Amino acid sequence: MAVAASLARFALAAKDPWRATSLRPTCEVQEQAVADETREVLVCGGKGSGKTLAGALRVLRVASRDAGVRILTVRKAYPDLTATVGEAIAWVLWRLVDPGYPETGATFQSLRQLPPELAQFRLTPSPQLRLVPSEATVYFRHLQDPQGLGGVNRGLVWADEAAELTEGDFRELRARIRQPGVTQQIFLTANPPRVMGHWLEDAFGRPSESRKLYEVSMLTNPHLSREFIESFLELPETDRLNLVEGRLGSVFGEGSAVFPEFRRSLHASQEPLSPWPGRPIVRGWDIATLGKRLACVAISVGPGPKVRVLREWVEQARGIAEFGWQVVSDCFAEWGREWEFEDAIDPAAFATSFTDERSAVDALMEAGVAPAAGTSSRTARREMIGALLTKLVHGEPAMQFDPSCRALVSGLAGGYTHDDIKGPYSDPIDALGYALSLAMAALPGKWRPRAHTLGSYTFGAPRRHGRVFTLVAAGSFGRTGRRR
Repeated sequence: MAVAASLARFALAAKDPWRATSLRPTCEVQEQAVADETREVLVCGGKGSGKTLAGALRVLRVASRDAGVRILTVRKAYPDLTATVGEAIAWVLWRLVDPGYPETGATFQSLRQLPPELAQFRLTPSPQLRLVPSEATVYFRHLQDPQGLGGVNRGLVWADEAAELTEGDFRELRARIRQPGVTQQIFLTANPPRVMGHWLEDAFGRPSESRKLYEVSMLTNPHLSREFIESFLELPETDRLNLVEGRLGSVFGEGSAVFPEFRRSLHASQEPLSPWPGRPIVRGWDIATLGKRLACVAISVGPGPKVRVLREWVEQARGIAEFGWQVVSDCFAEWGREWEFEDAIDPAAFATSFTDERSAVDALMEAGVAPAAGTSSRTARREMIGALLTKLVHGEPAMQFDPSCRALVSGLAGGYTHDDIKGPYSDPIDALGYALSLAMAALPGKWRPRAHTLGSYTFGAPRRHGRVFTLVAAGSFGRTGRRR
């Protein structure tokens, strides 16, 4: 009986996926986007506006209506693909089985437990889902996959967080829409890009007959907490239009804060923070040459993920080895020698001097610190920090700062601006970015097949290749990450 009801709801989804899943659109704009048949659609939404749900329901509608359609779903990285796209599709399909199924119960792996009469899921060699009633197939791919995106004959392509994509990625995805006799569409969902001149603004700023733009506000989502919404309503107007209203093209001008999402009342803890039990302390180092400012930031990452920024060190014109010894001594004094430490550093620190052929890393290693090379992309570091500042985990901020982190808090609260990106606050903020890039595995390099995942982030431990440490995914934080 339950299977028959699920199949009946699947058939209904071809006309009304909202009714089939017993969900209600947050606004008329979201409902219109799911029903739109324009060849290229962008749903640009503020934080928590429901844009990812719109993408999942669009996939459901096309899959239930067009027999044999091949659908490609895409994210930049695999952990994000499973944690956003995979979980959203799992949730709407489970709502066909149980109209009261909670969003928190849907995981990528739960696709395996769907009734076989409705859906059949396989994880290897590449994840794909076969929807039995319509013989539709949903492929899950990420752009970092060395095996590529698979075949070219696809009907629908859904790319979530499209602001992560390059214009070349967009053209590559669009070229794969060739399957005849079915819906041919690329459906993009994204937060408004927070950089000037982003290709999405150029492509969708002037909609045409083949291109449609939908802007969805977070204020229409009744499921967001009042505290979460109010933390954004206090932002300057241009930031509010971007992060709250989902306005495409509301970019940040010169002199504005790089991290307008930061709220002292929300992110700056009033009580001292402790490391997560059983988790290593990850330190990020911003060190280039002698005579420059030196900075180190220690963080601890727990399930969720929830990041505790434990301590900062900022020095001027001090020897690197001496600075390293000071940091190591402070860490041992505060947390003990039994704790595991992992380290990431500015990649420029591996460059050797013309005079003595020594690098800043060589000097730091005298203090017993052997760091990995953090991500060199300032944009990637900013996006990691910004994403954590706008995320809540079980009603609490995903990143909090210890009261001792005064430079970080002052910089994030507005001292670090777009026209002063190399000012006094840049060093500890860059150090925080390097620590996050190691803890969340946002580094280039070779990867093992399996990774340890918390939330939508993959964690790993550094391994050494020649002079430079790079990051590989590991089953868990292991002894290879120990720093003594």
